[in-house]
Amino acid sequence: MLHFSALPVASSKARQLALAGFALLAPLAASAQTITSFSPTYGTVGSSLTITGTSLTTATAVQINGETMRITATNAVAGTITVKVPASASTGLLRVTTGTGTVLSDKGFRVTRQSTSFSYPASGTATGAGNLGDYSTPTIADLDDDGLLDMIVGYGDGANNTNGGTLRRFEQTSLTDGTFGSSATTTPRTLTVGAAASGATNPAITVANYAKPWLTDLDGDGLLDMLVGETGGTIRLYEQNSTLYPNNFGPPITLFANPDATTPANRYYARPTVVDLDNDGLLDILVGANDGFIRRYEQKVAGANTTANFNDLGTLKTSGGLAIDGGDVSKAQVLDIDGDGLLDLLIGNAAGNVLQYVQSSVGAATFDRVGTGSFNGIALGAGQYAAPLMADVDNDGLMDLLLGNFNLASGDIQRYEQSASTATPLPVVLTSFTGQLATAGATLRWVTASELHSAAFVVERSADGRTFADISTLTAAGTTNAAHAYSYLDATANTQTSTTLYYRLRQVDQDGTTAYSPVVTLTRTTASAASTRSQTASAYPNPFTESLYVVLPAGSEPQAAHLELATLTGQVLYAGQLQLSAVPQQLTNLPALTPGLYIVRLTTASGTTMQRVSRR
Repeated sequence: MLHFSALPVASSKARQLALAGFALLAPLAASAQTITSFSPTYGTVGSSLTITGTSLTTATAVQINGETMRITATNAVAGTITVKVPASASTGLLRVTTGTGTVLSDKGFRVTRQSTSFSYPASGTATGAGNLGDYSTPTIADLDDDGLLDMIVGYGDGANNTNGGTLRRFEQTSLTDGTFGSSATTTPRTLTVGAAASGATNPAITVANYAKPWLTDLDGDGLLDMLVGETGGTIRLYEQNSTLYPNNFGPPITLFANPDATTPANRYYARPTVVDLDNDGLLDILVGANDGFIRRYEQKVAGANTTANFNDLGTLKTSGGLAIDGGDVSKAQVLDIDGDGLLDLLIGNAAGNVLQYVQSSVGAATFDRVGTGSFNGIALGAGQYAAPLMADVDNDGLMDLLLGNFNLASGDIQRYEQSASTATPLPVVLTSFTGQLATAGATLRWVTASELHSAAFVVERSADGRTFADISTLTAAGTTNAAHAYSYLDATANTQTSTTLYYRLRQVDQDGTTAYSPVVTLTRTTASAASTRSQTASAYPNPFTESLYVVLPAGSEPQAAHLELATLTGQVLYAGQLQLSAVPQQLTNLPALTPGLYIVRLTTASGTTMQRVSRR
């Protein structure tokens, strides 16, 4: 996959997936809506992306890999919706649901991580409201659509909880706070069930002991579905009545009953989680239980939320075909912890341990064990019933591991925060892509700092900036840590009827996955204006520390230019007019820049070029 960056190539796993790209429609059912593109094609948890298409602005829900993406803006004129990458997101297809159906992007949005560390030092507790029960199991979503995370905690029936299995809601104290329910405005509230709109007069939701919740939106209607596992092995589904009254849910339906008729006790203490294992847009419900195995149910069609619309696919297995046994009373969560494209499976158990498995290959439903001990040495102790939940709850780019537990003395959710480390290396690191008009045609040049399993670069051209066609394919370097420079001459550029031409690269990996570069725009003032006066500037050094320079190639004629320095999300941090020449020119009065990636955009009479630079 192709990305602008200056990151080293290394991997904590054998192969990396960088699903990205401007998407085409891949429908799950006949519908009027389409997805034509999304931008950016990758980003971190908490970042925004804009999806463009037809009939999307009435969307009721947008999801990625089973996680609901909050819709923050719609633009009916442009046909776009803007969404936020959720706290537990992993790379996957974008799934948009409207009143007329559901569509998928044909390529995934890649969720990158600011850290790839598997080290999680203790950070205290996530709930600050005192002991409300034992056998706690957390799940996270935004119930009232206010941008703050809500943690739903299911409890058991021990000495501190005499009402059976109950569920309570804690709200995040602020966007950057990793604690929940620790202020007067965020006092934990018991979830209710019934027809009363506000829920104030409705009874509390109770199940047959040991409530084990998970929040998702199975049918894509914008209202969250809460799956609750209970003692007898049954999974019940409660659908939210309204985001205006987030504590209140409709009456339950039985989604799955205990499937083990021979030995029902094997399936006791059901603990559900939801993910899209094979990245086909159909959600998988994984259910842990007393016997330690993880059973998988997959939707038959998108939007299914009844028993008849799920296939029972049996228990999760290793790549060698052995059933995965996570230990008694297993609780699973699946997400990509280090951002390398392979899903990680965490399983908590009654012994207080958390076991880690990694997906055998991209899109596989098989996982293989990592190590022989508990995840990062975290062990709550025998009889603590570890219930893992991983999410970035304080919006700092580091993933937090939250652990529910027995802990009769306190009832708190234990919190561990990921250690900082080098961010995920990307399979193809593209440092520049530029174009230049000349009498012979349009010359395109690009440089990669490193490549991993790269097969080819396809040069695409467009006359309108929307519809692109292939014009040439160049063989890529494969796997290399050395910089490689490529160039291609479009000798037919000056014969095109359009005076403005748009170019982009489609990078193809050896496994067939693809990604796209930014677009380079070249404009001819007349049919004969394509001359050597059109020169391409570059910014250096890259990476830079404090000072950044721009310069034209030696022998170039001076030209006026407009320069912008922006974040990857498009926020312009610096702009100015300058006279470019072959003499290096330092950009003065740059704002204080945090380490990371930025875009340098230069516009001259011959067009616009973009270069990604890295601030150390």
